[in-house]
Amino acid sequence: MNSGTLPVIPHNPEVERSIVGVLILDPARIGEVAGLDADDFFTSLYRKTFTTIQQLDGAGKPVEILTLHEILATDTEIAEAGGIGFLSSLPDGLYRRAPLAEYCRILKDASALRRVQRLCESTAAQIAEGERSADVLYSVAAEFESIREGNRSLERGPVHISTVTKEIGPVLEQAADGKGQIIGMSTGYSDIDQLTAGWHAGDYDILAARPSAGKTALAIEFALRQLKAGIPVAFFSLEMSRQSIYQRMLCREAGVDSQRLRCGRLSMGDLKRIISAASRMDSLPLWIDDSAGLRATELRWRLRSLCKGHGVKFAVVDYLQLLRSPGKDRFESVTNSSIELKSAAKEMGQVTGGTLLALSQLNREGAIGRPRLEHLRESGQLEQDGDVIFLLSDAENTMNGQVQPSDKILDVAKQRNGPCQEVRFTFLPAVGGFEQSLAGDMWDSNACAEAR
Repeated sequence: MNSGTLPVIPHNPEVERSIVGVLILDPARIGEVAGLDADDFFTSLYRKTFTTIQQLDGAGKPVEILTLHEILATDTEIAEAGGIGFLSSLPDGLYRRAPLAEYCRILKDASALRRVQRLCESTAAQIAEGERSADVLYSVAAEFESIREGNRSLERGPVHISTVTKEIGPVLEQAADGKGQIIGMSTGYSDIDQLTAGWHAGDYDILAARPSAGKTALAIEFALRQLKAGIPVAFFSLEMSRQSIYQRMLCREAGVDSQRLRCGRLSMGDLKRIISAASRMDSLPLWIDDSAGLRATELRWRLRSLCKGHGVKFAVVDYLQLLRSPGKDRFESVTNSSIELKSAAKEMGQVTGGTLLALSQLNREGAIGRPRLEHLRESGQLEQDGDVIFLLSDAENTMNGQVQPSDKILDVAKQRNGPCQEVRFTFLPAVGGFEQSLAGDMWDSNACAEAR
C-alpha cells in the first residue's frame, strides 16, 4: 500500500441497512440479533436506527416508522438523510423472512476486522512510544480475546428441544444398556464414580483443602488415572516447578518412597522401578505448565490451544488463588479468576468434552474440624461457580502408638446433579498416593506396600 493511500475500512452498508430494515418489517425477530452491538454498525445512520429499535423494544413500545421518527426527529444526521422518508425506505426490497443470521455473521466479521485494524494501529503506537514488550503482548492478547468473544456470541443461541433430544440420545442409550456404565469419564475411583458419575463435559470442579493436606497429591492421582486411561491431561502448576510435579508422579507410578529419591538413597530396586516408570511416563499424553504469575485469561487461552491441538480432556489448575486477575482487592481478583476458569471449563466441554479441576485454599477456620463451603478462601464466587466442590481433610489414624497412613476424608460438599456425601481414602505419604483399598486398585499393590 502506498503511503498516500487511505486504508480500506471493512464494512458492508447494504447488510447494515438490511438488518434494521428487516427488524422494522418484523420486530418480533429482534431476539435473532441479540449477539449484535450498536458498535458493530459502521454507518452511523444505521447504528442510530438500530440503537433506537433496541430502545423501543426494551421499553415495550411498538417498533414502527412513526415511533422511530418520534425519537430520531431531532437528530440532525437523520434529518439530513430524509427524516421519516429515510426511515420509511429502510425496509424497501426486503422481506420478513430474510436470513438475519447470515446478515449478522457478515456484520460481525466486518466489525471484527475493523477492531483488528484499530488494534494494529494502537499496537504500532505503543511500540513507537517504547512500551515494554510484556505490556504490549498482554494488551494485544486481551483485545484479541475480546474480539473473538464478540464473534462467538452468534455461534450458540436458542435451539429447539428436538435438537437437545438428539444430543442426549447417546447418553440415554448408555444409561439403558444395563452395564451400569457411568455417564462421565471415570475418576479412577469407584466410590467417587458412584457418587458423581465421573468427570462431566464442561464442568468446573473445585478441590479445596488447607496447606499440606494433600490436595496436590490427590490432583496428581486424578491426573495419572486419566492418563492411564489414555485421556490427554494438562497440569497448570502455579506453585511447584514442572520437575517437582514430574518427580511426584514418577514416585507414585514407580511405587518408590519420594524421600529416598530426594535424599539420594535409592536402592538398585528403586532405581530399576524409577527407570521403568520414567519410560512408561514418556509416552503419556501429559502437558505441564509451571508458569509463575500466570494470568487467568492467559491460562484460558493456553488451555484452549491444548484442547484444540492435543485433545486435552482433563485439566488441573494448582491453585487458583495464585492466578492473576484484575481487581481492586484480593476478593475481586479471585472472583474474576474463578469466572475466567468457569468460562474455560465450558469452552473445554464444547471442544473436547473435558473437565477442569481447580485446586483452592481454605481459610484458617477450615483447619478446625471438618471444612465447609464457607471456608473457601477469599471469594464466595467459588461456591457459586463450582459444579462439584470437594473438601479434603485429615482423619488421623494411629495404631499401637505408631502413625499409620492417614485416613483422608473427601467431602462432596456441593454437587449440582447428585448427592453430597463423603468418600474415605487411605493416604500413602511415602509415594503421595490415595487409595480406596489396596486390593482391587489399579496400582501395583506390592510396590506400594514396599514403599510404605
